[in-house]
Amino acid sequence: MPLPDTLAAALQQSLQAIQAAREVGYRRLQIDILDPDLKISPLVYPLLAPLADIQPLQIFLPDAGAAALAHKQWQPLPAQVTLCALGSRVTLNPAALILFACPNVVSIEEVESLCNQASREQTVIVINPQFQDAATVGIGLTGRRLRERFLVTFEPVYFLQSLNQGALYRCYPEPWQLWQARDSDYILQGSFERRPTPEELIAKQPAQPGSSPWEQISQGISRFLASFRNL
Repeated sequence: MPLPDTLAAALQQSLQAIQAAREVGYRRLQIDILDPDLKISPLVYPLLAPLADIQPLQIFLPDAGAAALAHKQWQPLPAQVTLCALGSRVTLNPAALILFACPNVVSIEEVESLCNQASREQTVIVINPQFQDAATVGIGLTGRRLRERFLVTFEPVYFLQSLNQGALYRCYPEPWQLWQARDSDYILQGSFERRPTPEELIAKQPAQPGSSPWEQISQGISRFLASFRNL
């Protein structure tokens, strides 16, 4: 599957990945479209109607403020969609498809608890989880272990992250892929059966003048992600 050149294309691919994963029995699914300037509304609102067509959809926003903003911005809201806020003691709808929109590290225990309430046949999707900053917010070793054991229960069905002059990409059921910018196009630089480590990415990426390999992995926003912004 080709790299997407717009956010709309990426979201359409993520829906295809969700469908493919559900067909083979996956029920905990993760989507990551990693652009630092991408907000919740343009990321999640286009998914509402397609997911609600599958079954009723219950969405959990990071907090009450985010839920109130979504209620205001996401109009018209499909009848089959319910918006909830993490921290509001809302229970899981056993008949719904569950979507956690950009949950942060502070809410990880609540998210895990809600996920554990889901039946084995119920689909739970987490999109752009912000669970990687445990060390910086003081939740300690116990919290970091919780994050690590919890995230491994999710299948990363869609992943898109810009690298310097390229992108790391996965759209289930295809393998992980490293794409490299060449002139006005992108070429496939390498494939991986699991998410590659930074060392594996460095080994596949051609050296760029003026920066170290580690800088090449961590810097830059690819050209194709520029169109995602200001939406």
